[in-house]
Amino acid sequence: MKQAISLILVAILSVGASAQQAAPATKKSSAKKRTAASTPSIASQLQQLKDALAQQQQQIQQLQQQLQQRDQQVQQAQQTASEANAKASDASAKASQAVNTETETNITVSKLNSTVSDLRTNNVGVAESLQAEQKRIGSLESPAAITYKGITITPGGFIDAVGIYRTHNENSSASSATADANTPLAGQANTHLSEFRGDARQSRLTLLAEGKVNNMKMSGYYEVDFLGAAPTANQVESNSFNLRQRQLWGQAEFDNGWTFSAGQAFSLITTTRKGQALRSEFLPQTIDGQYNVGYNWARQLVARVCRNFSNKTWVALSVENPETNLAPGAPIAPGATALNPNVTVLGLNSSPNATSPSGLFTLNNTPGANGISTNLAPDLIAKAVFEPGWGHYEIKALGRAFRDRVAATATTTGTNQVTYGGGIGVGMVLPVVAKKLDVIGQGLVGNGIGRYGSGVGPDVTVRPDGKLAAVRGYQALIGLGLRWYCWYVLVEAKKSWSHTETS
Repeated sequence: MKQAISLILVAILSVGASAQQAAPATKKSSAKKRTAASTPSIASQLQQLKDALAQQQQQIQQLQQQLQQRDQQVQQAQQTASEANAKASDASAKASQAVNTETETNITVSKLNSTVSDLRTNNVGVAESLQAEQKRIGSLESPAAITYKGITITPGGFIDAVGIYRTHNENSSASSATADANTPLAGQANTHLSEFRGDARQSRLTLLAEGKVNNMKMSGYYEVDFLGAAPTANQVESNSFNLRQRQLWGQAEFDNGWTFSAGQAFSLITTTRKGQALRSEFLPQTIDGQYNVGYNWARQLVARVCRNFSNKTWVALSVENPETNLAPGAPIAPGATALNPNVTVLGLNSSPNATSPSGLFTLNNTPGANGISTNLAPDLIAKAVFEPGWGHYEIKALGRAFRDRVAATATTTGTNQVTYGGGIGVGMVLPVVAKKLDVIGQGLVGNGIGRYGSGVGPDVTVRPDGKLAAVRGYQALIGLGLRWYCWYVLVEAKKSWSHTETS
């Protein structure tokens, strides 16, 4: 920029010098032609040139000042840029340092997080180990079950004491409802004698053993109480021999849904609460006193097979120990209020042959005492259980065969008589309020079903010619079950009748 200004100044000065040199020549050449009046005009022109030159110099000075100002601005800008570059460099260095520091911090934080995670995992593991150890120690101090060689053994039971007061004596235990048959009539001595009794024989002992063998779960259960009656023990319903084995069975449950059970257990006719598993039976909260007339059950020797279909449907078949319960007052021996006094009926639970003292079922041979009938075939029971999502529903079928023998007389030959019976039934458990309130109902109707109801009704009666007739019966129970306190409000009904022909 400075060089350009210098060149302009040199050019202007050169032009001025040329004009001054040319002026004398012009004056001399024109002196002759001009007059003295032309001199001021040349001076004026020189003055104008000087003024122009002064203006140019002034402009040059202004331009120089502007150049100096611009140089100063450029220098300031350069200085500012230099300072900015220095700051940028410093910032970049600090940023690089910060990045390095952040990287190191992230690495440190990651290591800390990993360490904390490891510590948490270790703490959780230690806590779980501690809890498991505490649980193990607690189970050792107060175990709910005993483990022995891979078998879990669970003992149980309770002690029960019952007291009862009767205004009219029935000469019966407080733990038996069958004493209703002993209710005295007006005029008898027992109507004038009250009765107070206490009894602890309903106390119970239980033992459950469970184990796993390959794809099979094995179970064994033993349950006893002290309600057996040695002189009159029988197999009519509860098989009450001393020590009374309420239940004594073994079971094999496979992963594919098949279950096989055998031993003394609740009959398949008994309604269950869940599925068709043993020990899931619906039992009224009256221990075993047979107070709930209309309740279908029996405890006897069973051999059962069951198939579970996806925990929605169960189908079971059971072969069970039979017994024939004869209607009270039926003629079984000559002279025993019989329409035909010459007929003697054998083979029933109260027949003379059933009360033999050598039979090991009874301890006396008193006619009419409870004995054991001689049966033709086991009872067959089938059941289908459905649990579609709400409620538990059952359909049951019972098949029975009865037989007796008409003894020979002086004029007749002895013969065996066979009669068949059976029935159908239903059951349900409806959870109206989950885990609190249930509606429970069940029923059974048919011929020869008496012994499968509480109170033990008659299965058959005897016609005058000695042939058996199955007694028609209806049994029903419906109630509300409040699980909190196990209270049951039950409405029950039972009815049976027989038809006897005269000869």
